[in-house]
Amino acid sequence: MVNGHYRSVNSMVNPGELLTLNFNAVESTQHEYTPSGHLPEIIYEDEDVVVINKPHGQKSHPNRLDETNTALNDVATYLAPMEQTPYVTHRLDMLTSGLLLIGKNPVVVPLLNRQLVQKTMQRFYLARVNLLPNNKANLTLNKSNYIETPIGQDISDKRKRAIKETGLSAQTTYRVLKIDAKQQTALLHLSLATGRTHQIRVHLASIGSRFVATRCTIHWCHPLWRSRLAELNFRRINCTFENRCPMSL
Repeated sequence: MVNGHYRSVNSMVNPGELLTLNFNAVESTQHEYTPSGHLPEIIYEDEDVVVINKPHGQKSHPNRLDETNTALNDVATYLAPMEQTPYVTHRLDMLTSGLLLIGKNPVVVPLLNRQLVQKTMQRFYLARVNLLPNNKANLTLNKSNYIETPIGQDISDKRKRAIKETGLSAQTTYRVLKIDAKQQTALLHLSLATGRTHQIRVHLASIGSRFVATRCTIHWCHPLWRSRLAELNFRRINCTFENRCPMSL
């Protein structure tokens, strides 16, 4: 429907008009997650998405069916009374704390994935790093810097990633927020143009900055959902979510 009225499929839809799509059923190949018994820290929630603060040291999702202590398992605990299940839209490394955006129904997943691809959803990171003797980072405060080196599988450990000429392209932008010369540490603000596995860790290591900890924030422009499986209202609103406790050196 357009503006609450049915139109023929070849009708032109103009900017500002309200497009309503009704879904009777949506298929998903994702399995359900076993509740962990622990509740996540909820930062934001509406009918279709939930944003949680994932702690350092916790996996985003299980890699095996018998794993029940991940962030998705915690969200499954939270959603169980509402007879809902969480749906993955993106992930954070286990050693990265911060905001994780999770779908509450399968309708939103491809829409949010598309926003990740089109960069209308952005994720920003704070990283505290040790500056190694061979450091090649530009340590000029508040100056944007760019790392563009391909990332591939580490031949010594398939679980890890490394800089490889035959790897996938990867681009990272970083800005130095603070330097502690005595401790040889720096606080960096990072954004990723690509989403390669372990990208922050590998790119920072390539310029002589040893990763200590990262924290993720999310900015995204998302449709204003009006019900779980029906009537998607595509008027967009800007949402910015940040961790409550800023990372310090």
